[in-house]
Order: sequence, then structure tokens, then C-alpha cells
Amino acid sequence: MLEVLQLKKHFGALKVIDGIDLSVARGEALGILGPNGAGKSTLFNLISGNLRPTEGSIRLDGKDITRANPWTRVRGGIGRTFQIPHPFVHLSVFENVLVSATQAKGRGIAVARPEVNRILDLCKLSHRARTPAGELPLLDLKRLELAKALGTSPQLLLLDEIAGGLTNSECGALLDILETIKAEGVTIVWIEHIVHALIRVATRLVVLAEGSLITSGTPEQVMADPKVRNLYLGVE
Repeated sequence: MLEVLQLKKHFGALKVIDGIDLSVARGEALGILGPNGAGKSTLFNLISGNLRPTEGSIRLDGKDITRANPWTRVRGGIGRTFQIPHPFVHLSVFENVLVSATQAKGRGIAVARPEVNRILDLCKLSHRARTPAGELPLLDLKRLELAKALGTSPQLLLLDEIAGGLTNSECGALLDILETIKAEGVTIVWIEHIVHALIRVATRLVVLAEGSLITSGTPEQVMADPKVRNLYLGVE
């Protein structure tokens, strides 16, 4: 579904992404690990169109989207969340997701409304539908960030540290939602530092370090890799 070919992003002499090859199959749940500064968020920004690559190409379902703008990619099926939620704080939860659902695909309000209600129910936000987004606690902000991404009807969902800052019980509640989304057939690529959360959803892991992909495999294979244990976990 997604192909990243020899992707590079340099800021002057700083090589943030340095020749990554990566493919993601339709329906797969891919987890991305790596220390701070490894280039994970930059990779997402390249895939979503927030940044343009220095070299390389990005393909979605065989179509080259390397130079496509972000809204074209959204309409083509790429949705994403951000590490720090930025809702429309004065709009209600329902209105936040409605903006996403109408603007991303050009749907009218009457057509989008049932889908928005379905998404709020999926994300356990129905009881918050009329609440201004600026009044939400962190877990519900994370749920809203996810709901806004789902409002774009993504085929490929990019999750950028969506579990960050949550307690174990809050993380578990979020994982229940993500497993449902995965079961519905949405392709997921998820950057996360909370390893136990990532392993519960991901069927494959890749690890980035200093802008390069250093290993790939099942969660069991990757977590047993000496390079990962040394570079990422800090143990021999």
C-alpha cells in the first residue's frame, strides 16, 4: 500500500532522514521505534506532505505522491494524528470531528453527520459530543485527535505517539479503540515510545536510529535484536 524508496531529508548538513526504504502492506499494523532524534516524526511529515524530501520517492497504492500537497494526500486516504493535540478549542467535540469529516472529502453536513456519530461512539466520546474541546482532559484529547483523523476516512492511519502522557489504565482504554480500528481493516503506522502498547497492536516493528532503518521484523525478533537492546533500550 505504502512504499518509501531511498527517502532522504537534509536540513543543510544535518541528515535527518538518510536513505530509508520502507513498505507497508494493506491491513498491516506497523510500529516504529527509535530514540529521540532518530527521524521518526520527520518521516511522518514526509509521508503526510508537511515536508518535502531532499531525495527519494513516496508511493501510495502505486501512485507517486512525493510532490503532492497534504490535502491531496488526505483525500487520497492518508490520515494522521500529531504528538500534541491541537483541536479547535472553542468548538464542541462533535464540531471538531464534523470539520474533519466534511472538509477532507467534500461531504455535506447531512451526509457526514452519521459518520461523525459513529466515530464518536467508536472513540468513546459520544458523552462529550457537546463539550468544548478546550475543556477535555488528556485522554479525551487523545481520543479526539484520533477521531479527527478517522473523520477523514483514512485507508492509511499515521499515529504519532498517541499514547504519550497517558497512565496505564488510560493507555489500555486507547488500545481497545486502536484494536477495533485495526480489525476494521485500516492500515496503521504507529510511532510510539511506550513499547508494551505498541507491541499489543503492531504485527511488525521497524527501528530508526540517526535517520536510518536499522532493523525490521516481528515484535519478538526486534526486541531481541542486540542492536535494539543496545541503541534503544540501553542494555547489552
